Amino acid sequence: MQGNPTLLLIRPHRDSVRTAEQFRGSVKVIISPVLRIVPVKTTVDLAKFDHFVFTSKNGVRSLSNLIDLAGKSAFAVGLKTGEMAEGLGMRVQMANRDVDGLFSIIKRQKPAGKLLHVHGCHTVGNLATKLKTAGLDTDNVILYEQFEQPLSAQTCALLEGEGDIVLPLYSPRSARLFSDQALQLNARAKLHLVAISEKTLAQYNGPTPKSAIVAKTTDAAGMNREITNLIVTTS
Repeated sequence: MQGNPTLLLIRPHRDSVRTAEQFRGSVKVIISPVLRIVPVKTTVDLAKFDHFVFTSKNGVRSLSNLIDLAGKSAFAVGLKTGEMAEGLGMRVQMANRDVDGLFSIIKRQKPAGKLLHVHGCHTVGNLATKLKTAGLDTDNVILYEQFEQPLSAQTCALLEGEGDIVLPLYSPRSARLFSDQALQLNARAKLHLVAISEKTLAQYNGPTPKSAIVAKTTDAAGMNREITNLIVTTS
């Protein structure tokens, strides 16, 4: 292939900036989030829960804005989510695979007391319901909304060009939103998809990609390895 690829990041802005820092200098990076995270107020008494369950960093960040998390118990999916909770002083047990893996860990341990799954308005896996069905005292709370954002004019022009684009997909919803918007364009670019999971890749139904792979591990390190490989092979 000729020319240099562009790394297109469509995660919420804060996460995209963090990812971009890993690759600046090695590839052109464009940030165009398809989701914007906005806090949601709650009347739930957060102090009555013994354990908090996180399936994203946004959950940790949102809860930390409301209560002191130091010393509290947490279960988390993903290394980065777990590390963020640990950085706030929480006692964390992590599942590196996915929500199903987290459910298995919690079900096996049967923690005493009340659990609270902290999440956004859009979530997958029905984790709180599954935990209740397994006999665990579990509730859930929405602490943030994920609003759709339009692709930037720069991104639209990029997609209507003919260059190579490395496109990481970190969630099923972002894959769907990007797909819907990209299909409204005369997209001719050569898209190379890197999905964090098979479930995420399955939600992509946008312009036919030149290539599509799933990261071997569902974490930032696994995604970064595949992104790096694609940058090299498309340069």
